[in-house]
Amino acid sequence: MLPSTLNQALHSHCQKLSMLPSPAILTAFHGAASSLRLAPRSRFSQGMRRSVLGAGNPECWHCGAQASRVELLIPERTGGPLRFENAAAVCPTCATYGGDWDALEFAGMDSRTLSKPQLAQRESALAVSQNHAVPPVARASRHACREYLTRGRWTFPRVRVAFADVAGGVLAEPSGGPGSAAGSALLETMMEAGGVCVPGSRVVWVSATGWQELAWVLIERHAILRRVLTHEEISVADDGNAGRSTWRDGWEQLLEGLDDVRRNRPRLPHRGYVRVARSANRQDGLLPRVHIEF
Repeated sequence: MLPSTLNQALHSHCQKLSMLPSPAILTAFHGAASSLRLAPRSRFSQGMRRSVLGAGNPECWHCGAQASRVELLIPERTGGPLRFENAAAVCPTCATYGGDWDALEFAGMDSRTLSKPQLAQRESALAVSQNHAVPPVARASRHACREYLTRGRWTFPRVRVAFADVAGGVLAEPSGGPGSAAGSALLETMMEAGGVCVPGSRVVWVSATGWQELAWVLIERHAILRRVLTHEEISVADDGNAGRSTWRDGWEQLLEGLDDVRRNRPRLPHRGYVRVARSANRQDGLLPRVHIEF
C-alpha cells in the first residue's frame, strides 16, 4: 500500500484535475492564446525607418553588430506602440530571435545586462505603451505614477498572459514557452496561488475567487492580461456536437416546426443556395439557374 501522505497527495491532485474544464474548452482556449502569438505585425513607415537607422553604419541596439532593421523594444503583442520611443536599430540576427521578447528579457537570454542609457530608453518605451492601472496610492501625480512603475513593475520583463472566464474559474496561459524565464516565473506564481496546471501544457486553471487576487499579483510582475474567449465561444466549444454540425443542421433547427405559409404545407428541406450566372451562349436574355449542392 502507498504511504498515507502520498495517497492523500494523489487524491488531492486527482480532485484538482477534476476541476478542469472539458478538453474541447481547453483546446479552444489554447488555440485562441496561440493566435495572439501568430498575429501579423505592423510595419514601420519609411520615414520611421530612416529616423531610427540614421546615416552611416548604425550599431545593433542589442549586440553592437551592424544594424539594418528596425524592431520594437516592447513588442506590439504586449502593448508596445509603433513610436519612435519604442523603436531601435537591430541586426538581422537579433531581429529574428528577439522580435517577440521584451528587450530586458532578451538581454537576459544572452547573459547580458542593459546599460543605464538602454534602461532609460526602455522606460521611455514603456511610458508610451499600454499599461494596467496602478494602485490609488500612486495616482497622486504623473511623476508619482512613473516613480511607482520604475521602482516596481517595470523592473520585470513584460509578458503577455492570455486568460478566459470559464465555469467556476479562469484559464490562464503565459506566453513565451519554456524558453521564457519570466513566463515560467509567472507560471510558478499561478501554481503557488492554488492553480491547477493542465498536464503537458502551460495552461493553468484558477478558481474565480483566487483569480481576483492573483490577477493583481501578475500585473505587479509586469504581466499584460489579454482576454481571448467570450462566453459565446466557450459555449460553442463546450457543445459536444460543435465542429461536426453543418450549415444544413442549423437551417433545419432554425425552421423546425414552421410550415410554409405560402403553400399551406410542411416546409420542404432546404436544397442549397442558388447562384445565377450570365451565359454567352443564351441569346434570349434569360439567366440560367445553377444549383450548388453542399
